[in-house]
Amino acid sequence: MLTSKEYIIEDKTISTKEQVFARIAKNLVENGFTGSESDIINKLNEREAMSSTGFEQGIAIPHAKVEELANPIITVVKSGDIKWPSMDGNATNLILCILVPTTSSNDHLQILGALTRKLIDPAFVEELKASGQQQVVEMINNIDVQLTSTVTNVDKVGSFVAITSCPMGVAHTYMAAESLEQTAASLGYQVKVETQGTVGVENKLSSEDIANADFVIIAADRNVELDRFGGKKVLETSTKNAISNAEKVIERAKTAPVLEGKAHTEKKSGGNEIMKALMNGVSHMLPLVVVGGLFLGLALGMGGVATDTGLVIPDDSFWKVIENIGAVGFTLMIPVLAGYIAYALGDRPALAPGLIIGWIANNGSFYGSEASTGFIGAIIGGIMVGYFVRYFARIRLPKNLQSVMPILIIPLVTTFVTSTVFILFLGRPIASAFLGLQNWLASFSPEQMVIMGLVLGFMIAIDMGGPINKTAMLFAIGMISTGHPEYMGMNGVAVATPSIGIGLATMLRPKYYTQDERGAGTASAIMGCVGITEGAIPFAAAHPKEVFPANLIGAMVGGAIAAYMGIENIVPHGGFVIALTGGINKPLIFCVAIIIGALVTALIANLLMSRKYKKNNQ
Repeated sequence: MLTSKEYIIEDKTISTKEQVFARIAKNLVENGFTGSESDIINKLNEREAMSSTGFEQGIAIPHAKVEELANPIITVVKSGDIKWPSMDGNATNLILCILVPTTSSNDHLQILGALTRKLIDPAFVEELKASGQQQVVEMINNIDVQLTSTVTNVDKVGSFVAITSCPMGVAHTYMAAESLEQTAASLGYQVKVETQGTVGVENKLSSEDIANADFVIIAADRNVELDRFGGKKVLETSTKNAISNAEKVIERAKTAPVLEGKAHTEKKSGGNEIMKALMNGVSHMLPLVVVGGLFLGLALGMGGVATDTGLVIPDDSFWKVIENIGAVGFTLMIPVLAGYIAYALGDRPALAPGLIIGWIANNGSFYGSEASTGFIGAIIGGIMVGYFVRYFARIRLPKNLQSVMPILIIPLVTTFVTSTVFILFLGRPIASAFLGLQNWLASFSPEQMVIMGLVLGFMIAIDMGGPINKTAMLFAIGMISTGHPEYMGMNGVAVATPSIGIGLATMLRPKYYTQDERGAGTASAIMGCVGITEGAIPFAAAHPKEVFPANLIGAMVGGAIAAYMGIENIVPHGGFVIALTGGINKPLIFCVAIIIGALVTALIANLLMSRKYKKNNQ
């Protein structure tokens, strides 16, 4: 029993994190805890000091180990809005506090992991918030949490360890972990999965875990350090493969090559490494772009004055300040993109030179050009810095200089060399090419733009949040800053159609789907409304021949409609929610394009599912 009615607190007057911790501690003592309230509060504050436990959708999941506890306890607090740093920036009003005995090895991590996986489902969250005490108890106790071995009902055939990590550190990270754990259990493997998500490293692998493992699986879409796995069979793959083909991934890992030496300098090379570095840059850039875009959209929507040339914000208006703040986000996005590409390739010493070269890339005055190199220059500059740092760091200097290499010598020399090369040789040609690309794209007629809508729709839907999807988003984001928001208009429609369409499909023909899939369909539709494509992933994994074509065609249709109708979107996101920000020039048509794309997805999915259904029920 992880919780009971006694551990559910409903008090809308609670408005601070301190009040939450005080009420949890007091409630625990009132229910028989033999320790002190201050000890509980201190333990929770110690964990909070490491990083915020704010999650998404108004939820926080603080957790700690407490010596006097005999069993794990979850305390649920339903409060007023609390300013609790969270992943989506929203206020917190539902707290799930996990307290476990200090004698527990990783109980709280397993409980936390199970809760996190469930909290990805918006439908579960809404149900949890709306439920009474008894229903909350039942919902939490129905979460599939195993506090012993992952494998219980089959003969063990071996063991392995894994790491999962996606660019955003949310959906893919935990879905990949869950898929590997469940598949390993069915095959008879003992497994421990370390997740490197937005909330930090969880279930960290110990040296003993690694030593006892037969092989290692790295399911990651960004750089993961592999030094600790030297001498082990190591398979590197994507989170998408781990989610949809976990059994094949495990089979391949059994015969993977043995890792020798330091992976980040000896093994990781080529296009795969550069793609992961690019994803690392994009994941760090996106919050700036989202904030900047929302501020610009809000300023135009609330303070814009209609003129012959479009909406204009008066210079003496308060909304001009909001517009300027949004512009800061767009100004910083290119340096951050370059900086974190460099960081992924060259580690911490590459960060400062990468940020600087990104700033240079975004300012044509450095290399005598009226145009900047945009995101193309940032990518090239970031890669150049990362590799320069990597190889420069191999130079062996006298011992008295080694200690200042990473903080002084490497950043200083790298900044000078790479910036000089960029300014003298790369800046002007890249800017000219980028300007040519802009002019070429701007010359498209509405009919020609439809082709671009089809292409971007295909890229958005093909891997549902993976590298191809992120590449399409990066392209559209770069074009916003150059005065071409129409490409984000196409993407804003396309990112919503797979999740909404598949959710709609389960509602139109529920008999084609299992009970669990029908529930997941509702959650998928909600995710699509806020521009999250990942809601369709479980369906694509379970029914690839039926769902993939439907997702692709629906997204392409939606993107083509957005292109033909000239939809412009300055907010680098998608879904119906964006129509409310003021960042869409034609919000009604934008919503209609999403609906049509989703309907196409649903109809095609159910047409193909009907054949599967008939075949299985003959």
